[in-house]
Order: sequence, then C-alpha cells, then structure tokens
Amino acid sequence: MHLPFARSESSRRFSGLWPALAAALVPVALLAGLYAAQGVAPFGPNSLFFGDMDGQYSHFLASFSELFGRGLFYTWHKALGGEALSWAAYYLFSPFNFLVLLFPTSQMPTAVTLITLAKAGCAGLSMQLFLRRRAGGWLSVPFSWAWALSGYLLGFSQNIMWMDALIALPLIAWGIRRILEGRSPWLYLASLAAGIFCCYYIGWMLCLYSLLYFLFGLAAGDAAGRKLRVAVRFALASLLAGGLNAWMLLPVAKALGQGKAQAAMEWGFSTNFSLPQLLGQLFAGAYPAGQDTNTLPLIFCGTLPLVLAALFFFRPGALRPKLASGGLLVCLLLSFWLRTPDLVWHGFQSPSWFNYRYSFLFIFTLLELAALGGKGLAEHLPAVRRFASAGAVALLLACAWGLGLISGWAAVLTLCCLAAAALLLAMPWRRAAGLLAAFCLAAELTANGWSALEAFEPFPSTLPRLTEQWQSTVEQLSAQDPSARMQLAEGGQNTPFLLDYNGLSHYSSSYSQTAYELMRALGCTGTSGWMAWSDGLTQSAASLLGLRWQLGGTASGQWQQQGDVWENPCALPLVVAAADTESERLALDRPFDNLNQVYNTLLGEDAGILHPIEAEPQVLGLEAGADGLHYTVTGENAALRFSLTAPVSGVLYASFPVYDQYCGADVLVNGEAVGQTLLQQENGTICLGQVQAGQTLTVELRPQGDFLSLGGWSFAVEDSQALATACERLQQQGLQVDQFAPGLVRGTIQVPEGCTTLFTSIPAEPGWQVLVDGKETEPGTGWGALLCVPVAPGERQITLRFTLAGLGAGAAVSLCSLGAAAAWLAARRLGHTAQKAPRGGQKTL
Repeated sequence: MHLPFARSESSRRFSGLWPALAAALVPVALLAGLYAAQGVAPFGPNSLFFGDMDGQYSHFLASFSELFGRGLFYTWHKALGGEALSWAAYYLFSPFNFLVLLFPTSQMPTAVTLITLAKAGCAGLSMQLFLRRRAGGWLSVPFSWAWALSGYLLGFSQNIMWMDALIALPLIAWGIRRILEGRSPWLYLASLAAGIFCCYYIGWMLCLYSLLYFLFGLAAGDAAGRKLRVAVRFALASLLAGGLNAWMLLPVAKALGQGKAQAAMEWGFSTNFSLPQLLGQLFAGAYPAGQDTNTLPLIFCGTLPLVLAALFFFRPGALRPKLASGGLLVCLLLSFWLRTPDLVWHGFQSPSWFNYRYSFLFIFTLLELAALGGKGLAEHLPAVRRFASAGAVALLLACAWGLGLISGWAAVLTLCCLAAAALLLAMPWRRAAGLLAAFCLAAELTANGWSALEAFEPFPSTLPRLTEQWQSTVEQLSAQDPSARMQLAEGGQNTPFLLDYNGLSHYSSSYSQTAYELMRALGCTGTSGWMAWSDGLTQSAASLLGLRWQLGGTASGQWQQQGDVWENPCALPLVVAAADTESERLALDRPFDNLNQVYNTLLGEDAGILHPIEAEPQVLGLEAGADGLHYTVTGENAALRFSLTAPVSGVLYASFPVYDQYCGADVLVNGEAVGQTLLQQENGTICLGQVQAGQTLTVELRPQGDFLSLGGWSFAVEDSQALATACERLQQQGLQVDQFAPGLVRGTIQVPEGCTTLFTSIPAEPGWQVLVDGKETEPGTGWGALLCVPVAPGERQITLRFTLAGLGAGAAVSLCSLGAAAAWLAARRLGHTAQKAPRGGQKTL
C-alpha cells in the first residue's frame, strides 16, 4: 500500500475523458441490458420491486416531495404518527432521489430503474478516478466495472439507499491517501460527510473502515512526513465530517433510542459460518442477499481482480506494505466470520435478513490491491511469481468446486476468465491480451448479474394499480377530515406513504417501540420493526385509534359500506376529554381485557363493550407439552377445539398470541375456515363473525405444520350497541380541529365536568409541546405510549406542537463544525500564501 500516485508513461497516454466515460457508461449499458432482458421497466412490465424495495423503499420514494414541505421532522403516515427525520435520513437523503420528482407515482418502477443505473454509473466513475491515481494504467477501467457490477451491488440492489456508499468510498479512500501524503484533507472531509449524510447507517461503516484504512496505511509506511501531524489532520477531518452532520445524527440517535436501538446486542465468541464456505462467494453465482437469513458475504468482483490481487503479494517489493494490506483483508474476513465484530459493523445490532452489509468494503480493498498488483504487468517479473497468482486462484476454485460451493456454469466461466488472466500475465504488453481479459471480466460480471436477477424473479409492481385505483378516493376522504385516519386493506404496511394518508400500519427501521407494543396489546398485527392493520381488528380498537375509513377488504360490526370504502361511525377524534388515563403499559397477550380497561378508564365507568368467554380446548391428534402451550401433531385432523356460547349478541373475536415462534394455524368456525393465525403477518385478533346471545358454536385451531406453539387463547363478544354509545359520548368531548399539519394540532375542546385529562391517540415521543389556553402544560403518558394532557373543565384552546428532540443541540454542533472547517481552511490558505511570499521575493531579486 506504499506505492505513490505517480503515473507511468502508459497511464499518461491513457488518461483523459475516454477512460472515465468507459468506467461510467459500460456498467450502465451492461446493467440496462440485463434489465431489458428481464423485462424490467421501462423495458417491460416487470420492476425491481422485490423484497424491501416493494414493501418499503418504493412507497417512501413516492413521498419524497413531502420532505420539501413541513414533513421533514414529523409525519402522520408512520403508525399513528412519529418523528420523521430518522426515517428520512435512512431512506431518502440521497441526491439521486430528485429523479423521482420527474415521474408520476404510477411510473415509480421506471424512476427506480433509472436511479439504480445512475448510481451504478457514478460508482464506476468514482472507482476509476481513485484507481487511476492510486495505481495508474488501463486496469482502472475494467476494475471500475467490477466495482459497479459487483456481487454486493447486484445482491443488495433492492436496498437502493445503500448504493451511495459505493460512490463515496473511493473518494473517501482517495482523500485518506492525500492526507497520508501530507496534502489537503478536504476531499476526505467532504466525501465522508456526504457519505454519512446520504445514509447514516452505512455511514457508520464508512467511518469505521476509514479509521482502519488510515491505520493500516500508517502501518504500511505510507505517511509522508511526521506521523503525528498526519494523524491529527485525519482525526480533525473525521470529527468535522461527523460534526457537520450533527444536526441530523443527534436527533436520529434520540429517535432510535425509542425503537430499534432498544434491541439488545448478542455478545459472544460464536462464529457465523464455516470459514471454507467463503470460497464459493469469490466466484460468480453466489446466492443473492435477502433471499435467505443465512446468506454468506457477497464479495464477488471477478476472476481477474483475484489473480492480480494475489500478484500484489507475489511480486518483489517491500514486505511491510504487503503485511499491512493482508492485515486489512484478514480483519474484514474475521469480521465476517466472528459474531461480535460482525455486530459492531452493523451498528451493534443484529441485521434482519440482509447479512454482512459491509461486504462492499472487502471488495474495495481487493480491487485496490488488484490495481496495485497489475501495475507491474509491463515490468519484467519472474514467471514463477506471475503464474503463482493464477495458480493460487485456480487452487481456490478447485477447493470451492470440491466442496460443492460453486455451480457448474460458474466453474466453467471462471476457468475461461482464469485462462484470459494467465494469457495477460504471459503477454502483459500485448493490447489484445488486455482486451481479452477486460472482455472476459465484463462477461463474467454480466453472467453473475443475470444469475442474481433470475434469483429475485422480477415481477410487475402493484404500485401503479394501487395509485390509479385509490389516490382520488384518498384525496376526497382526506378533504372531509384531514386529521382522521384510514387504512388500505392491501398493498403492504407503507401504503400511508404511497397514497399520502394518516394510517396505522408501518414497516421501517424507524419506529417507536412503545407505540408498537400498545397497538399489539390492542390486537393489531405486528412485531418489532413493523406494524400492520388487518380486517380482524376489533371495531373497538379501530375506533380508539381513530380509524375512520377502511379502503377495500371486509369489515364487521357497525362499519358502513359505500362502494369499496367502509366508514367507521365510532371512530374517535384525535383528542378527546376523558375522565382519566393510566400510565402503566398494557399486557401484550390480553387485547380484550385491555380494551375494556382503556374504555372504562376514559369514561369513568364500566362501558360493557367486550364480554369475555372462558373456554378450555379439546385436544385432537396433538400431544401437549408440559406447559400446555406447545403441541406436537400425532394424528390426522389435529386441532384444538373450543366450544363457545355467546353471552350477548354482537361480533365474536378470538386472540391466539404467539408464544416463542411462528408456526401457522388455520382457524375454523363450525367447520368453515375464517382465517389463519400464529404467523408473522397474522398474529392479531381474528373476527369469527356475528353471533346471537345464547348461540353455541365450535372454533378449531388446526396447525399448518407438525407442531403448534401459542401463548394462550381468549375469546370475547363485542357489543356493538355498547360500543356505539361509549364512542358517541367520547366524540361529543372531542377536539374541534382548526389547524392540522405534520407535528401540529390546534383546536378548541369543551371539557365537561368530571373529566381531568385529554386523551390522544398520538404517540408520546420526546419533543411534544402542549399549550392549554396559551400556557405551556407538561404532558403525560397514557398506558406508557400515548400523549395525554391534564386539563380543567371548560372551553379550552389546545395546541400540540412537535419540536424534534436534539435538533437544536445538533444544529449548534454543525454550525460550530462549519465554522471550524472554514477557519482551518483559511489558516491553511494563509500558511500557503506565507510560504509562497518569500520565494516570490527571491525571484524579484
């Protein structure tokens, strides 16, 4: 890693515009060809909306324009509402997202394809600029293709916001090289700050790698001049890069403390996989990320880079740079293998589905070493050393094949590319050999890309249809009552962002754990990280959470149907005057008891809404475990059968909480299927239909697999008339909203005698300011999750205003960092001027 940026005669002849264009446009052309062959928009009806791109990012991109209004700090689209900066900073701060503004929502598949192509092209350009200055020569162009079409980019392409890191990293490394050479730190500072800004999550990985890259650069002896001065310059630039983003990072850190960051890290000395398994990941056809929770690191970047990276270690030269470079590679490999460092790279959190999200760092390191190894091709190198590198890769291929880690087509393709690389090593000065090696590398990258797309199986997106079908309806309903909530029965958890409405469901890395726990406790479907509405939700829960409209699907109870829209006449306003609230959290596994408790507390009396039914199951074809909650299937028609008698007329509901794992079970009433439960997407309450007082019926729970694991069971009949009476009273005590916007609710409320608090269905996050008749009032928390306000009877003017916690302190740090950076720049300029002045005077003399 000690080789300077000095360019050889051949690299100077090759410099100019054409290599940069080739580095940027060839990956774009190859990737566009793959998309066209798969019929991906705009080349066909399919889309790149697989995995989280379908369920999250496409919906979030549809709301990108909202960031330019008043939605940067708060949104009502996120599960009852919540701060928006952590969500926006994670998903939407890439400048490439401005392309979305050029397309209507119905054309989002085309917009996403163009964004992906643009990022791939810019990644290739960025890498070519770095490698050209790092090692020179023509290899910077094909290696930029290997970077832009690496296994990481193809496998993680559905996580479109992470791709900005592939653009930033080469510039960051280039900036670090400049610091090591005693030159300006501004490229490093600016590129690291931009990398953090575009996606703070991957920005953490960029920061950690920058530190390692710098330290190993020092170890390699790359620092020009005094190491202490170089280290201070690097540390100061790193701190300023983070400080410039403090306005974002501090509020995000506080927000993550309410949700994702609460998850405990599983420390330990265990390993993630058997180390020989990693051999198969070096070659084409590696399993794409996100298709399996046990995915191995995606580190494929072609056979030619492997050969030339090996040549870096075989070529004559100082031992120190080789030890340092090898140490960096080993450090990354150990991070893949060992559980604890792997979690550190992932921000001290266990990743969900997408493992080894930092594997692009290994690819970058490998390509840099390959460029340095290929720099000596035009020089006279001993044949033994040159061909030893190709032999080493051939040995790795043989081991991978022997262990069954590589497919037949991939092995044949790798052998062809290995032969081309060997020919290049034999005739390094022949242009034909170089063109053949570059062509084989491009073919290998294309084949791997085809394999990845085949694994993801692109399909047409439902987003255009949902937009066309529901957008005008949502706009009409929102105009009737801007503060009311609604929910689309299809389309996933993030349709509130897609169609711009106040909803209940949400799925992202930005959420409030207490709000999710409360919604689960009331019978909603969800788990850590996502919350979903389902038509099995009781009308009492929907009413309490202010759900006024259901779009599509079916509804039970007193919902009123108008075409495809169901209206809930019992839906409560956003704010109501209540007799009292409680501060303790609700139990997760008792939704019917919880709803009775909440309504009775709000009303100050027994509302008699949900009437529980006690029942013990008849066990059929199942062997019960010691705890009575685990069952193993032992015969045909296995089931837990319950015999129920309705105490009142109304709607019958059931709840089967998940015990310790999802197992899946079908629910039948009198032998007819009514739904399923104990699944990740189906774990809330279930509607079993209308019943009459005294009616007896049979409910069966039939396992879908070989076992049944549940946390209990409960049944209740919802008295629709009692619910209507209770909600009518609370509606009369509701806030008359005069102004409603993201993070702002203002209106008038008549608080009757006997009421002491304002109950809201707004999550109680840090940052809410409450004004009652113009005077600031300290808010409280209802049931550990919802914003509540003490209030006296009478007519009151209420203002609820959200200010993002940590924003002020973060902005102050960012301003100070900006001032410090400006002062540092000015001091360096003055220093350069002072150094040039005496020389200028000497020339005059």
